[in-house]
Amino acid sequence: QFRKLFPPTKWAAEFNAALTVPFFHWLVGPSEVVEVEVNGVKQKSGVHIKKCRYLENSGCVGMCINMCKIPTQDFFTNEFGLPLTMIPNFEDMSCEMVYGQAPPPFEEDPVSKQPCYAAMCSVSNPSSSVCPKLQS
Repeated sequence: QFRKLFPPTKWAAEFNAALTVPFFHWLVGPSEVVEVEVNGVKQKSGVHIKKCRYLENSGCVGMCINMCKIPTQDFFTNEFGLPLTMIPNFEDMSCEMVYGQAPPPFEEDPVSKQPCYAAMCSVSNPSSSVCPKLQS
């Protein structure tokens, strides 16, 4: 039903971004709609999460990627038919959601090479360049 009501258009992407801000505040924290470029078109289908509660509270790169980023991208892209790319910033714990932009394959996504939060993660291996929870 969602695919019929919201085909992957600029309007659907912008509408979902606008809904994300008030309805996901409880999960991720304060956010705002921002302008992004999708396939060469500027649109207000980005959501900037100022400091992700989920990432901050877990303190785990692997949990962010495996339990939030990948499942959320997969759900919107494959189940709803509305592409979504999530871009976590592991330096300041913010995140950008870009509705309408197809996510890259995991192997090409920069997060696939992300190291652990060495000071926060109990399974962190400082000598490893990649979070061990990302290696499958």
